[in-house]
Amino acid sequence: GTLAQAAWALTLAAHAGTPDVVFGTTVSGRPAGLPGAESTVGLFINTVPVRVTALPGEPVGPWLRRIGAAQAGADEYAHVPLHEISAGLPGPAALFDSLLVVENYPVATGEAAGHGVTVRELDAVESTNYPLTLTVRPSGSYELTVGYDPALFDADTAERLTEGFLRALTALAEETGEGNLAALPLLAGTERARVLGEWSGGLGAVTEDSSVPGAFALRVAATPDAPAVRCGTLTYTYRELDARADRVAAALRRRGAGA
Repeated sequence: GTLAQAAWALTLAAHAGTPDVVFGTTVSGRPAGLPGAESTVGLFINTVPVRVTALPGEPVGPWLRRIGAAQAGADEYAHVPLHEISAGLPGPAALFDSLLVVENYPVATGEAAGHGVTVRELDAVESTNYPLTLTVRPSGSYELTVGYDPALFDADTAERLTEGFLRALTALAEETGEGNLAALPLLAGTERARVLGEWSGGLGAVTEDSSVPGAFALRVAATPDAPAVRCGTLTYTYRELDARADRVAAALRRRGAGA
């Protein structure tokens, strides 16, 4: 459960461009400390929010332990109805738009047969009222089911999000715990080639050791009149952005800014 939450948080953070993400998860509503929790008949499943902050410089090991501790600490509040959780959001904004379901309950497939009961041709269709739902079933291997609202997502986007989740899950499982989040390989080979090749304008001189100002200077020299920034009707070329950045840097230096 911790790994699934961590991988989904990294996927959402990468696509949303923010280190602070919130998604929903389902809980059994049967806390271990509640007397008779396992023998009480009834459906207590609840949906609760999970908030994860994924700062790039944070070490992977402590980050995973923090997510696991938060997950365990939230058990005592698993019964709280979602509509009673106040987030201070403006207007009708939803607390979260995606749901992560980890089906980790034990399933004894042979017990019914021992009583002469068999089940054949079982088929079920499950849906939620959230735009995106990822269901994880860890049983020897991870089985994933992705449900999405076709009015908001197309199949290619849903598949790309799923592949991103799998890459994040694999990267976390293979990480020794000593690296940080920024070092996790979350891009596929084709995506990485596109970022470093097509999107960088083919600047082969840029390497992993290049500084950001150095890489930007190469881009300015290669395509000075190409658009660098667009916002509404406003557009700056690389030459104009370079000149404005130099003026800001000079103003900061005059005010005493330094390393």
